[in-house]
Amino acid sequence: MARAKKMDFSENAQQNAEAYRTLLTTKERDPEEVLAAQEALKTQGKRGIKLPRINLAFAPSNYDYVQTMARIKGQNMTEFINEVLKLHREEHGEAYRKAKEIIENL
Repeated sequence: MARAKKMDFSENAQQNAEAYRTLLTTKERDPEEVLAAQEALKTQGKRGIKLPRINLAFAPSNYDYVQTMARIKGQNMTEFINEVLKLHREEHGEAYRKAKEIIENL
């Protein structure tokens, strides 16, 4: 029976510790600071920092693609999808801002 590959989370732990310190030491939390700290988190953690969650259903081919590409890049599926969404947001930022304006004005 093959042993599972041991994962090194030290880099994530260091980034998360910094994000947690930002969230926990700020008396008056600026919403932008909180959002930036949450964006920096790689895991949900045990300190009550709850990241938004969503349950998605994928076509088998999309699931296989996400799983394969995440493995190749050394990421978990959540990290891969977040990276893809970040790139998409950067490409379509203006359309997103306009859509938010329309929604706020309804």
